[in-house]
Amino acid sequence: MSGWMGIDDNQVSRRLRGEKLFERPIDISMYMPTKDAARLEWGTWPIIAFEGTLASMRLLLRYEVPHRFEEHTNRLIRHLADSLGDLGLKVTTPLDGHAAILTFEYSDPYGLAEFLGRNGIVVSPRPGTIRVSPHGYNTVDEIEKFIEALRVYIRARA
Repeated sequence: MSGWMGIDDNQVSRRLRGEKLFERPIDISMYMPTKDAARLEWGTWPIIAFEGTLASMRLLLRYEVPHRFEEHTNRLIRHLADSLGDLGLKVTTPLDGHAAILTFEYSDPYGLAEFLGRNGIVVSPRPGTIRVSPHGYNTVDEIEKFIEALRVYIRARA
């Protein structure tokens, strides 16, 4: 197959031919339009985005995330909800369906989010709530780290 995006030598064509994409630069002084209708195409394919997506998909498949995602994230969400309950915090996300998102009420969500961020934990503050979104790549240990940091923050403000 020759030609993508109007020129004969490009990263998409190199990928289709099994060549290394960035081993040699595309020499624009040797610009050769394709010999087929692809010469009428314009723009540039976001090849870096495609390569990143491909690498991400390979990683997810390697660890069988699509097959384990729901079971794993359910376990993380349940553990998180139970731990928040033990701290006396009200979970506002309904737990009867599946979502890898959990929100809970907190009086100073922006202060808490800033504190957690300084400790390497990313959450999303909302007015009166905090949103936590564990995913297939998160672990129970990371949930424990979050709960412990939350416990420290709450104690410091008591």
